Amino acid sequence: MALHRSLFPMTQACTVIVELSALPGHEAFVKELLLDVIPEIQRGPGCQLYALHEKTDGTLVLLERFESRQHWQDHFEWPAIRRLKDELAHAVELPVVRREMYRVESAH
Repeated sequence: MALHRSLFPMTQACTVIVELSALPGHEAFVKELLLDVIPEIQRGPGCQLYALHEKTDGTLVLLERFESRQHWQDHFEWPAIRRLKDELAHAVELPVVRREMYRVESAH
């Protein structure tokens, strides 16, 4: 059973995993672009973690953590994210996989 995101308060920390598969011949471009914009994103309001990893199959994985879901939603309007959307559109498999999640707290 899937939980609807409205069950999570907008103030709870938001963790996101984003998987990016570069199209053949675009691997270096995608990696360089991400590494170029990550420092700017990391300085953004509410950003606690924004780190690039690479899986053993070559898939790039962004680990993101924001103070709240609202901070995460707001980051889509940042110039660095708009740049990524524009410049990666022709270089990665679409749609990009995003997994939004929230920490499970004990009811006790």
